[in-house]
Amino acid sequence: MAIDMFLKLDSVQGESTDSKHTGEIELVSFSHAVSNQSTAGSGTTSSGTGKEAFGALEFVARTNNSSATLFQVAS
Repeated sequence: MAIDMFLKLDSVQGESTDSKHTGEIELVSFSHAVSNQSTAGSGTTSSGTGKEAFGALEFVARTNNSSATLFQVAS
């Protein structure tokens, strides 16, 4: 199933021409990670027994005029 994804950042002007997302950055994909490990000796194997750990939030966009600004903002 294909979906349209856009990233809107106040300090970065994207090149989207979609009428609902003008000036936003059109994304190709994104991913994020969250894990919740069971603690040893807890007596249960169900999820939710450990503390959640958040991983990286990543997005992919085609190179465009906003790329240089994104690199500057991210550094």
